This record gives sequence, structure tokens and C-alpha cells, in this order.
Amino acid sequence: MGGRSRLRGRAEPLDSGDWLVQLSGRARVLRPAPRNTFGVLDYQSFAPGESGGPTIPGRLIRNGEGCEMIIVWRQHEGVSDERFRSDA
Repeated sequence: MGGRSRLRGRAEPLDSGDWLVQLSGRARVLRPAPRNTFGVLDYQSFAPGESGGPTIPGRLIRNGEGCEMIIVWRQHEGVSDERFRSDA
């Protein structure tokens, strides 16, 4: 997606360790993987009130004095082409 951010507005931390965000005009809960030293930033994205969602793989890769974040988007079973394109 060429570095385009879908995050709009604020990200609010929740007591559970999850984050409430606005993605593509919808409220979503982001649940990050446990902290680690390997650059793994997997997370789940799901609607408020749901107990979880599919895991989205994310990695941080060192690049000079900074880093790049790589996220892998996959179309999960039951997700229409239209919905997948709007989420990506």
C-alpha cells in the first residue's frame, strides 16, 4: 500500500492492554502480541465486543538508524473481495 496509513484519529489504550482505534472509518480493537526482542509485532484486529480476530503478521526490520515495519495482509475465509479491498 505504499506506506499509506489507515489509522485516523486517536488510538486509545484499553485496560486489557488492547487499543481502540479508527481504521477505514470503523472502530476496531487492536490486540498486540506479547513483547519480545525478535521484532515480531503480530496483532489481532476485531470489532469492539468481539473476543478476538485473525492474527495479522507484522515485523520490524532494522534499516540504518531506523526501521521498517512489514505487515502481511491475507484474505481470510468468509471475507468478501470488496471487504478485503476496503480493509487493505
